[in-house]
Amino acid sequence: MRQTAAQAAEPITIMFAPNGFVVRLTGDIGPAVARQLRQQLTWVAALSPRRLVLDLSEAKVVDRTALDVLAELRGSLAKQGGEVRLAGLTARVRTDLKASKLQRLFRIYRDLQTAVSW
Repeated sequence: MRQTAAQAAEPITIMFAPNGFVVRLTGDIGPAVARQLRQQLTWVAALSPRRLVLDLSEAKVVDRTALDVLAELRGSLAKQGGEVRLAGLTARVRTDLKASKLQRLFRIYRDLQTAVSW
């Protein structure tokens, strides 16, 4: 079976940025991806980055399980003096975040470029 580029894309991509990391989430971020996300973000948090930007511009849906992982990450980094920023929220992801009542925990930016200009 041949995969298209969209099907082959990894749901989680971690990239280095000055003073921190950018984590891009792609596609449907449900419970299975949330487990992977928790593992990978635990590793990133252990490096004590000053800043971490979550690029959600290619995320279709972010379920409550994944949002809880993001809230835990935010708490962990805040204790270390770091911050988590969200960038590029689609209308659906923005709705998911508001429904979870977690949007107040994060600084939200319209796009990745704005979010990484720290």
